[in-house]
Parts: sequence; C-alpha cells; structure tokens
Amino acid sequence: MKEYVIFGCGGHARSVAEVILTNDETAQLVFVDEAAKPGEKIFGFNVLQKVDSKLHMAKIIALGDNALRKVMDERLGQPVQSVIAKDSYISKEVYIGPGSFIGHEAYVGTLAKIGKNTIVNTRAIIEHEVEVGPYSQIASGAIIGGRTKIGEGVFIGLGAKLIDGLEISSGTVIGAGAVVVDSIRTPGTYVGIPARRVGV
Repeated sequence: MKEYVIFGCGGHARSVAEVILTNDETAQLVFVDEAAKPGEKIFGFNVLQKVDSKLHMAKIIALGDNALRKVMDERLGQPVQSVIAKDSYISKEVYIGPGSFIGHEAYVGTLAKIGKNTIVNTRAIIEHEVEVGPYSQIASGAIIGGRTKIGEGVFIGLGAKLIDGLEISSGTVIGAGAVVVDSIRTPGTYVGIPARRVGV
C-alpha cells in the first residue's frame, strides 16, 4: 500500500487522485489545502490545512495553475512524485520530469521530453521529439506535432493543434481549439484558426 500527500483539492487534484486510485485501489491519500474546511474529505480521504513536509509519503503537487505549481515546487524544495495513468501510452526513450501528470489515454511519442511539474491531460497527443518545458499544461485533446519545442509555463487549451517543428515562447497561452501554424516568439494569448495574438 502506497501513501500519497496531494497538495491541492480542486478539479486537477481530484483528477490526479482518480488516476492514482485507478492505478492502485489500495493507495492511501491525504489532501492538503490551506483553505480546507474542518472535516472536509475528497473520495473519503481527509483534506488538511497543513501537513508536516517531512512525512515519509510520496508528495504530489496537484495544482492546475502553472505559476502556483512552480511556487509550491520551490516551497517544498524536494522531489515530488509523477503520476502516469496506466492507460496512457508512453513510447520508448521518453523523458518525463519529476512531478508531472500524464492523464488517461494520453499519448507521448518517442524521444519526447516532458519538463518537471507539467500536466499532459486526458487524450492529449505529444508527438515524437517534442520538448515541453517545466510547469506547462497541455489540456485534454490537444495535439502537439513532432519536433515542437515548448517553453516554460505554457498553457495549451482544449483541442488546440500545433503543427510540426514549432517553437513556443515561455509564458504563452494558446486558447481552446486554436491551430498554431507558426512559431510563437512573443508571449501572449493566441486564439483562432490560424492562431493570432490577442493579449499579453
């Protein structure tokens, strides 16, 4: 029986917990959130306001916000556990950084590199030789073409598509359903088909 402490209790934390319990129904969980209410539970497990960081439990940062995930990682100052759904497909020679989450039926192609504390959500597709920087998030159903390089703290929305061989600057937000056909070297928010910058 493995024990996990999960930092966060929002939607992403519940998704992470669900994958852990699907992978191992005997797993024991404790959630930690400073805003927890007395007696609060998720899936029957306690939600605490704080926990001793020296506990001998696998630590997981399950915050959906890229910036908050980075802050928590720096605050903990110790390695955190990755969570990879058993029904995802991870090709040969893939690197997945510590603290990353790979959701149900996601695909990660050969020679891809996923930076630490990155989220690859349900049914997202990361093709061969893609590099995703730390603290990024690839939303459900997004498709990243081969050899694309994605910077730190990038958010790629639901069902977005990026063609092969692009470079995406750190801090970029790509909206749901956007189709990116050119490299993005100026951070901002990009939406539409083809994707265009609409904000910073």
